[in-house]
Amino acid sequence: MLWIKNVIANLIFLILYFSVMTGLKIYIVSRYEKSVEKEKEATKLNTFLIRSIFLVNLIFGVAGSIFIIVLNSDKFTFSRHFYLFIIYFIEIFIISIFFATSIQAKILNQKLKNAFFLRQIVSGFLGLVLMVGIIFLPIVQISRTGDIKYLYFLSVAIFVGNYLFYLVIFNLQYPKRKLKENEGKIIKDTLKKFEIESIEVEVLDTLGQKFANLFAAGLFKQKLLVTSYALENLKEEEIKAAVVHEIGHIKAKHGRKILFGWFVAILYYLSFVFGLESIANYFVSNCEFYNFIQIVVFLVGTIQFLFLPSFISRTAEIEADLFVLKSGIKREEYESALKTLYAINYIKGDISNALEKVQSHPSLKNRIKILAEAENKLEREYEHKLNKICNNLTAACALFATVYLIFGVILS
Repeated sequence: MLWIKNVIANLIFLILYFSVMTGLKIYIVSRYEKSVEKEKEATKLNTFLIRSIFLVNLIFGVAGSIFIIVLNSDKFTFSRHFYLFIIYFIEIFIISIFFATSIQAKILNQKLKNAFFLRQIVSGFLGLVLMVGIIFLPIVQISRTGDIKYLYFLSVAIFVGNYLFYLVIFNLQYPKRKLKENEGKIIKDTLKKFEIESIEVEVLDTLGQKFANLFAAGLFKQKLLVTSYALENLKEEEIKAAVVHEIGHIKAKHGRKILFGWFVAILYYLSFVFGLESIANYFVSNCEFYNFIQIVVFLVGTIQFLFLPSFISRTAEIEADLFVLKSGIKREEYESALKTLYAINYIKGDISNALEKVQSHPSLKNRIKILAEAENKLEREYEHKLNKICNNLTAACALFATVYLIFGVILS
């Protein structure tokens, strides 16, 4: 029976996943215990852990998804496949939480409260349901119609689904409370200095997780979020520098600009793939060659789209860094704050250029380099760069949309 095959396949994948994660745990803990400089090694290993879990989850997620589709291809129904995907991803998510927290408890000396696990599992479940539901839409259309064009929407669905997944996790994982009258005086004073003292400040209780950060949140009613671990572990000067960085985001309206930039990036990607596909459809008569071109266009467009949103986010971070210098804070003070943030979050400050291109934040090494250039008046290439990126993407979008209109509509 089909359900027995699904259960057996599920067990095989989970056993393999558990085995890989066990091997990862043994390797990381062993390296940590043998190290001499524990703090330095903990930072390296924590960065390695995060990347490894992402890569392992990606491989098992893709492999498991393909296997589910192939195994149940003869009896395709939306509900059957949706539930199978949800069950599989929830299992992977829970196992990854178990291993990640147990490894970090060892190498970071991190003691999490029980509420952390409960909130992470609940928020993860809700986020996964939303993410899988969105990603599932183009897959369903491909299965029903057999039209490969719906594959073009898969990249967008994955990006949107992944973003909403982390948005749900972030908003539900940490309990929020208002900043108390007797705490965070430096935050209130800094906001008052920049004449935005009316902005609401909320504290995120990290429930024992070693996570120090500040965030400018909200598109229209903006607020400042600060983690409890940051309040407990950053000095006043470091908190002030971090707050000014977030004020830079608020003053520049980066929340709206980034969201708009992502929207334009999506439109650019869709106009790119449909524009080039319409040219191929007009000139190519061989069916097999046409299908090959469709796949190539999809891959080229997806590779571009993979880097665009993170590039937009990194540009906004650089602009906020430069705002800190322009506000009067000394470069050395801000660099010290950045180094402390990276250190207490156990994040490596130097990473490869390839990895940096898919991250939302620049590496510490590059941020310090850009700050030094800014102090020497060499940072002009970064002025209003976010606006320039959006303008260039809009122009490219209009170009490819025109191509599609000509070859896909008028001449078709």
